[in-house]
Amino acid sequence: MTTKRGNISISGSGKATGGLYEAIKISGSGRIEGAVEAETVTISGAGAIEGDLKANSVKISGSGKVTGSADVGEMRISGSGKILGDVRGGSLHVSGSCHVQGSMRVGELSTSGSAQVGQDVHAQSARFLGFAQIGGQVEVERFYASGAFHIEKLLSADVIEVKLWGHCYAGEIGGGKIDIRKGETRWWFLRWFRSGGALETNTIEVDEISLEATTAKIVRGKRVAIGPECHIERVEYSESLQIDPKSVVKEQVKV
Repeated sequence: MTTKRGNISISGSGKATGGLYEAIKISGSGRIEGAVEAETVTISGAGAIEGDLKANSVKISGSGKVTGSADVGEMRISGSGKILGDVRGGSLHVSGSCHVQGSMRVGELSTSGSAQVGQDVHAQSARFLGFAQIGGQVEVERFYASGAFHIEKLLSADVIEVKLWGHCYAGEIGGGKIDIRKGETRWWFLRWFRSGGALETNTIEVDEISLEATTAKIVRGKRVAIGPECHIERVEYSESLQIDPKSVVKEQVKV
């Protein structure tokens, strides 16, 4: 059986060896050389873990970096966090900036600020306030975004709610219900998103669809409501279709 080494506390400039610990605290400029397993990890300065990280609770309120993957019960980032590998765990909350080069599989994902994930995102719920960039697909039960995002591949969710402040893009969109609306004009959002809100995608295939300011090649659904400022090449619907006079739908087909 591996024995825990107790606690690590770096308050200044220093380094320590990786291993199994109860608690790790970095409040200056410190690094842990090697993989780490601990109950709690707290970084309130500039800290780096050079290897994989496994912990029940991780809090970063300064600048934190993990050169490997992170397996966490809960991770909270209120500064800047960078993980070079994958993130797995119960929840990730960000109120600052977060950059994950690998994939992400968590129960709950919540970001306020800037979030980047290099590969796929899987979660029960995902909430993005600000800007999000996903290099793969997003597969969640509930997706909420207010701001701007770029999802390279498929966005799939049972419920999708989006408030458009800037340019939003997803390669394809699928799910049970989607509601896309332009955000109300507020001065603090105009500082960041000057181009106005709009969604661009190739295909939307959802049962219940309500859209505003959306450009798409194909929209398929049971009940489809096309609100203002939309440009749709083709709509296929099985039950009902509403089209706002301020939108363009080139082709509509009941199937």
